[in-house]
Amino acid sequence: MSKPTNNIYLIESDKLILVYKEVKSPEKNQINTYFDYVEELVKGRKFHLIIDLSDCKHPSAKVRDEIKNKYKDIAHLIESYSVYIGNNRLLRIAIRFIGPSIGIKSYKKYDTIPEAINHIHNL
Repeated sequence: MSKPTNNIYLIESDKLILVYKEVKSPEKNQINTYFDYVEELVKGRKFHLIIDLSDCKHPSAKVRDEIKNKYKDIAHLIESYSVYIGNNRLLRIAIRFIGPSIGIKSYKKYDTIPEAINHIHNL
């Protein structure tokens, strides 16, 4: 399992931004470890979340349920959701259904992470 420090980091500026790069094949234990690390980093502060799905595969139903529960736990802290998908065309289509199924109803898609960061700075 990849260490969360390799895939999750903060960008601190006038707005707190957290970039969360999902692993290629997410698993339930990995999701728990990563979300624990997210909570450790943000320390109860509100933040903007950029989710990098550029390298991941479609998660199983069990993993989606775990992700949904974890997002519910921190939803009150998330000011905005941004999604970077990269060139994964199948995921571009699937995200329309995956997002709402895990509790993310409103998000913006971006072609690059810097583009998402710039948008957040201009909110």
